[in-house]
Amino acid sequence: MTSAAAQEDDEVFDAFVVGGGVAGTVCAYQLASQGHEVVLIERGDEPGAKNLSGGVFYCRVMEEVFPGFVEKAPVERRITRNIVSFLNEASSVDIDYWDQRLHEPANAVSVLRARVVVCADGVNSFLARQAGVRDKEPMKNLAVGVKSVIRLPRATIEDRFRLTEDDGVAYAIVGDATQGCAGGGFLYTNTESVSVGVVLRLDDLVAKGLRSSEVHDHFLAFTTDEEQSHIHVNQEIARATGTGRLLVRVCPAHVYSEEPDGTISVEYAACLECGTCLAVAAPGALTWHYPRGGYGVSFREG
Repeated sequence: MTSAAAQEDDEVFDAFVVGGGVAGTVCAYQLASQGHEVVLIERGDEPGAKNLSGGVFYCRVMEEVFPGFVEKAPVERRITRNIVSFLNEASSVDIDYWDQRLHEPANAVSVLRARVVVCADGVNSFLARQAGVRDKEPMKNLAVGVKSVIRLPRATIEDRFRLTEDDGVAYAIVGDATQGCAGGGFLYTNTESVSVGVVLRLDDLVAKGLRSSEVHDHFLAFTTDEEQSHIHVNQEIARATGTGRLLVRVCPAHVYSEEPDGTISVEYAACLECGTCLAVAAPGALTWHYPRGGYGVSFREG
């Protein structure tokens, strides 16, 4: 090999990775860890600038790549409860990440060459389509998401969702949340805010003549009966018979919680109407009836 050819070969990188999102940065990291020369290309100001991975980041795979990821990652809350909610018109039943540590700035050059190009520029990869290796993605494989971020005091979030320290909760919601459009609703807790919204399959959204913003607003307008509880605990009997602590342990929806003074609080809007509490409560300790018309759970399990 001539010296000129050797010099030319030295200027060829092993791989380009286009796209500095989660997939691109992990790909570049894995290749570099194996001794390959890699260039990570991102059109944003920094990796993760256009984060489409979602606010709830399921990190099992990241744990395999970066041991201890859950403890080290700059997340707001650790999701310790996952809840699926079924919604109809009047009732319900409950059954983005970016890491700048992977980024190092690179000097701009006029021409770059590599033996391999990894297109990690998203599901609608323009590079792959321009290269002729992928067709345009059909609408049935695509979805649009609309999200609102509602700021709340940290104490309010932890009280309302019964969280402690950095724990969080995520809801996956189906049914009337999307007005019958294929997709679902979501809600998850941040440190001092709650994110809530919908994800809608594009082909079904078009077929039903719906607008994503209107479906989102419809979902946010859903209400529960905040005026009249259908559950009442006789605190004296519950304390004397041990029913209170038993309710806390057996309720599958975590409707009941024990306060520091021993009284039992009731989050009745979360009730599944399964009847478990009635089955274990001592006589007189609990008064329970179905919610008034237009509220409560229409879909029941068991």
